[in-house]
Amino acid sequence: ATSIAGNVIITPDMVPPAAEPLEIHAAHYMALAERVGELQRRLKVANAMREEAAQSPGWEAGHEVNRQLAADYGRMAGIYSAAADYFNGVAGVYRDAQAAQQNVVVRANVELAQAKNPIQQHEIVARWHTHARSLTTSLLGAATARAGVFQRTAGGDIKALTSHLGGPAPQDPVLPHSGGGIAVPTGKEGSD
Repeated sequence: ATSIAGNVIITPDMVPPAAEPLEIHAAHYMALAERVGELQRRLKVANAMREEAAQSPGWEAGHEVNRQLAADYGRMAGIYSAAADYFNGVAGVYRDAQAAQQNVVVRANVELAQAKNPIQQHEIVARWHTHARSLTTSLLGAATARAGVFQRTAGGDIKALTSHLGGPAPQDPVLPHSGGGIAVPTGKEGSD
């Protein structure tokens, strides 16, 4: 009975995706955030030098365009940083889910080894399955909350950049969503 506990207690619909692909995406977006942030810093320095060198009504329009470009770079860096935080956060949730589920299976196996008959085994499996389902649901809520944080922190900037640029920014992260079961970021295997 102990060898099947994991398969009966943690059913396939409860198994979270691997965290590693999300961590790869997080690293990618963090690198973009750093690169765009550096471009923004360079642009601000160059803008400051140009503004000191040329002051006239005609130049002011050009300076404003450059300030807007620097602001757009800042928004992009913030979006990429928020995307990295999102992917790292969801990867952490997936790792927590895997650890919690493994702990449930270990504890259930201890009890199953001491069960006196099949009825006790069935009761143990049912109780631990319910507990595992509750843990998984709670962790799904945590992954969904991460998507909400991303939407609140970066969603406005994505919309502002899209509106200002007339289309998505280069390598613009897609707003994540969740469906039934474990949340999977948009565009990743297993998403809706």
